[in-house]
Amino acid sequence: MADTKKTVQELEKDAVKKITGAKEEVAKAVDKAVETAKPAVEKVKAEGKKTAKATKEKAAKTAKATKEKAAKTATKAKDTAKRVAAAASAAVYVQFNGGEKGVDELVEAAKEDFKANHKRAKIEDLKLYIVPEKSMVYYVVNEDEELKGEFQY
Repeated sequence: MADTKKTVQELEKDAVKKITGAKEEVAKAVDKAVETAKPAVEKVKAEGKKTAKATKEKAAKTAKATKEKAAKTATKAKDTAKRVAAAASAAVYVQFNGGEKGVDELVEAAKEDFKANHKRAKIEDLKLYIVPEKSMVYYVVNEDEELKGEFQY
C-alpha cells in the first residue's frame, strides 16, 4: 500500500507539473499572439485616424460651402424682397368735392381716435368704412361692435 500511496503522490506531482507546464505554454502562446496582432492593430488605428481626419476635413469644406451658398441666397432673397416692396407699395387716395385724403392718413387718424376713446384695448384688426359724401370715416376694431368709432375728415 505504501507503493500505491507513493504512486498516487507521484502521479499528483506529475499532473501538477504537466498542468503548470501547459499553463506556461498557453501563456507564451497568448503573449506571442498579442505581439503578432499588435502591428495589425496599430495599422488599423492609423488608418482609422486618417479616415477620421479626411472625413472631418471634407465635412468642414462642405459646411463652409453650404454656409457661403446660404449667405448668397439670403442676400438675393433680401434684394428681391426690397424690389418687390418697392414695386408693390401703393398710395390710395379718396377724392370728393375737390378735396383729397390719403387712406394712410385716415388709418392713422382712426387709430388715434380709437386710442383716445379706448385706452385699454389693443388694435389687432382695423376696418375702415369711408363715406365721402358725408366726409365721415367709420371704423371697427377687432371685429367687436363695442370697439367702434367714427370721425369726420
